[in-house]
This record gives sequence, structure tokens and C-alpha cells, in this order.
Amino acid sequence: MHKHVLIYGPWLFLSLLGGMSQVSQMKKKYIGYTHFVKLAIEFGGRLILLRDDIECYYLNGGEVHRMEKDCFYDLSIIKADVVAVIPKDAGTFQGIKTLPGDAFRDNANRVGAALSF
Repeated sequence: MHKHVLIYGPWLFLSLLGGMSQVSQMKKKYIGYTHFVKLAIEFGGRLILLRDDIECYYLNGGEVHRMEKDCFYDLSIIKADVVAVIPKDAGTFQGIKTLPGDAFRDNANRVGAALSF
């Protein structure tokens, strides 16, 4: 068994070592978006990012890719290791072309949410 396991639900994070803590509404929103994108990628769906208040990124083999607003994405051809959703203009990945998976996840989770495949 892992030393530290996180289980998330609609209202809280439960940690076997640390108890529970409330998760903000905004954090829940970003987590929900990451799950939506992950499922769309896993099932080879199609995606158009319509929201103005978020930015969506994915990591493929260490390369950081940004999904542009109002662009059509055929997710059956996208290979991703991690997907991240962050607030618009957070600047977290601005100008960054490559990152290790852990750094990508950690940086995204500081301001939004990230989900590994």
C-alpha cells in the first residue's frame, strides 16, 4: 500500500496520513475540467475549448502543448501523459516548451489542476 493516498470526492480531499481538508470551489472546477478532457482523450473524442476563463495544456513525452480557444481538436490523434487546466493568464506555462511530468503536474496543481494518464 502507498504511504500517502489521496481520494477526492465532491467536497473534500481525504488523506490517510493527513485527515481531510476543504477544497475550494475553483479547484473543484479545474479538477472537473481535467477529468472531462482526460475522458475525451481516452475515448478519442473531439474537443473545442469555448471558455474564456481557463487555459488547457497537455504534456506529451515531455513537450508542453497548449490547446487554443475556438480550435477543433480531434483527440483520437493526441497522445498525452498529463492534462492540466489553469486560470487564464496565470502564466504558468508561458514560453515553456518542455518539462518533466512531475514539474508539469506540480506547477499546474499550484494554480489549477492536473491529471496523469
